[in-house]
Amino acid sequence: MLQRRSGAQPGGSGSAEEPSERDDELAGDGNRAVRRRTPPSLERGLVRRETTCFLSAAILPFVPRISEAERTNRRERLVAAAWRCLAQRAYSDLTVDDICAEAAVSKGAFYGYFDSKQELLHELLQRESASLDAVISDLSAASIGAAEKLRRFARACLKDAEDTARMQVRADLAAAVGGDPAIESALRESARSRRAALRTWIDQGVATNELRPVPANALASILLALVDGLAIHHRSDPTAFQWRNVRLALDVVISGIEAA
Repeated sequence: MLQRRSGAQPGGSGSAEEPSERDDELAGDGNRAVRRRTPPSLERGLVRRETTCFLSAAILPFVPRISEAERTNRRERLVAAAWRCLAQRAYSDLTVDDICAEAAVSKGAFYGYFDSKQELLHELLQRESASLDAVISDLSAASIGAAEKLRRFARACLKDAEDTARMQVRADLAAAVGGDPAIESALRESARSRRAALRTWIDQGVATNELRPVPANALASILLALVDGLAIHHRSDPTAFQWRNVRLALDVVISGIEAA
């Protein structure tokens, strides 16, 4: 039978705390087992903690773990939905709810991938830039002349310009550039990279007498601004010109700088 600790009075106010009748563990001490007990105050705390954990497990819903492939799929659905929405309305009129409805995902899922609608705009900008950067990379590696590289680059830009959603993003970026340092920096670096590539092609063309002597940086800047400007004008007035005629005109302009 368990005995009370010496010095403690039943019902008294002694300093020794009354042990509980609960045996928490057996610890080896030589050849005999020593019973170790938990004080009542600690025992009550353990009971409360166990009860809280049980209630939490019973109340909180089970959140299934999704695979990395599914996470990627959901992110792509949100990006694709944003492009489709931007083909129909301005970025300023677009809401997170619109994107989630188009992608058929919850609003909570959206914020699992993007902190805000602005961050999603950055994602669209990066993808739009990556697409054109891939065109530049392919043309730089191609065994064709400088004039043909410029011509194909211009055609690729004009093809993108006919994509309403992409043009909406470009127009919104132009409008937002003054108020967002991150967007301003991204646009500036993107323009510098493309201008440098075009400048290299032009310099090579001039050096090999394929192109007439022309300020390479100025011509590269003109071509980039021309394409972007046309896209913005067409967004504001779709009847202003036909893209087919623009392509023909640009071919004539590029042919004009070829050496005779």
